[in-house]
Amino acid sequence: MNGQTEDLKGFQVQGIEGKTFLVTGGCGYFGSRLVELLLFNGAKNIVILDLKPIALEKIRPSLQSLYTQRVRVVSTDIRNYEQVKRCAEGSKIDVVFHIASYGMSGAEMMNHQLTREVNIGGTENIIKLCVEYNIKSLIYTSTYNVIFGGQELVNKDETEPYFPFDKHFDEYSRSKARAEELILRSNGIPLKNQNTLSTCALRSAAIYGEGEERHFPRIVRYMHWGLFRCTMGRSDSLVEYVYVDNLAHAHILAAKTLSEEKSRAAGEAFFVSDQHPVNNFEFLRPLAAALDIPYPSLAMPVWFMLIIGLIVEIFHRYVSPYYPFQPFITRTEVFKVSVTHYFDPKKIREILGYRPVVDWKEGQKRLVQYWAEKEKKNN
Repeated sequence: MNGQTEDLKGFQVQGIEGKTFLVTGGCGYFGSRLVELLLFNGAKNIVILDLKPIALEKIRPSLQSLYTQRVRVVSTDIRNYEQVKRCAEGSKIDVVFHIASYGMSGAEMMNHQLTREVNIGGTENIIKLCVEYNIKSLIYTSTYNVIFGGQELVNKDETEPYFPFDKHFDEYSRSKARAEELILRSNGIPLKNQNTLSTCALRSAAIYGEGEERHFPRIVRYMHWGLFRCTMGRSDSLVEYVYVDNLAHAHILAAKTLSEEKSRAAGEAFFVSDQHPVNNFEFLRPLAAALDIPYPSLAMPVWFMLIIGLIVEIFHRYVSPYYPFQPFITRTEVFKVSVTHYFDPKKIREILGYRPVVDWKEGQKRLVQYWAEKEKKNN
């Protein structure tokens, strides 16, 4: 793409140029990076459904002009279908990327009702929108959590069943699983124009990258507070991460593949990661070193940290009505960082043609460099 950024050269995808996209949650960290890649690959127009606009300076400078020309942000509560409908009015949308969600981490995890309303009710509204406005393709941003609930999973594939809904410790994982189920079951629904709806779900590993706004600011803050004093679980436990632009690339590949006649992606779920299982705390070691934070010498067993997580959750339940207490760990987060769970990349490679453009070492390097520079500016 002429005149565009050098760091996106490996992310070219033929076959989506000239199309119009709707992106729910498109002003968030991942959503805005997906919008950037869509613009880079020739999207004609992009409609963003979100509650808050994104500051233009957060968009890559070389894409800011395209962003102002081709992107329309509609302030929308995804729980309200009448508001959701406004996003499709006046635009012939080809593909919906449904990213918007609630309750992933921290204090948000404790608001069960809002989590269900956004993640399940919002998904029902998006499916309804696709049917009413003849939108042929719907890609859902899911999560590893839909099949992981603390049990060890070694190189499993997409045939692994959902973790029992009633066994999840958190409403986010439960509601995301139910929403994914809705998305996949809606594949093949007849549309009014004789077409059918094609859907798929991309189950994301933990997202990281420069400017990530949810997990890593919290991790860095806890490091500075002296809470990075121990690791959790076995030293050989392995988890997966996904660099933000790799995840965006996978979504665009999914959009391309879903547009094919009799697409093999239709009705399917895919695990998305950097395809390199790594110990969670070893992944954080270079970041700690860059911030001059000692690496923990103490290892805590999972069972002990689960007790701590439960105590924190109970404390939050009784204190939060009076004080905005941010839980520093929950039971679900203990499992996510300390229990092995990684997945076979064969299906996403074969059907979507996905391989990480940015390998995990390079992604980790960019993350560390970002935080080192940020710390230098703040000191």
